[in-house]
Amino acid sequence: MTLFGVAGAALLVACVCAALKETGRGFYAFAAAGGGILLSAWAVLRLTGVAEAFAALATDTVLSPYITVILRAVGVGYVVKIAADSCRDLGASETAARLEMCGRAELLVMAAPYMTELIRLAVSLVEGGI
Repeated sequence: MTLFGVAGAALLVACVCAALKETGRGFYAFAAAGGGILLSAWAVLRLTGVAEAFAALATDTVLSPYITVILRAVGVGYVVKIAADSCRDLGASETAARLEMCGRAELLVMAAPYMTELIRLAVSLVEGGI
């Protein structure tokens, strides 16, 4: 399916959700969640080739530990963003905000060893007299 087909499907889901919201029935949340899941699945399937290429790049270079952390950070960002948007669509804005906070904490934990390594390198350069 092309991007135009996905855009059409998204518009169809939006119309169905609007119609369900107008009728006042409780099926709106299910339709929105189902449409979001289908669209997310399309995006994940579309990105599998890119992920495989980056994984090969991460294993073949001297910078592989850094590339691995960057790829993990991108993955965490996407997972948190998709999940938080789904929570917001279902009316749970507070849960989405806390999920985003947890995602930021995870990114900080992932980056901490590399930040300390960078700070040690900067200190050694300053002390060694550049």
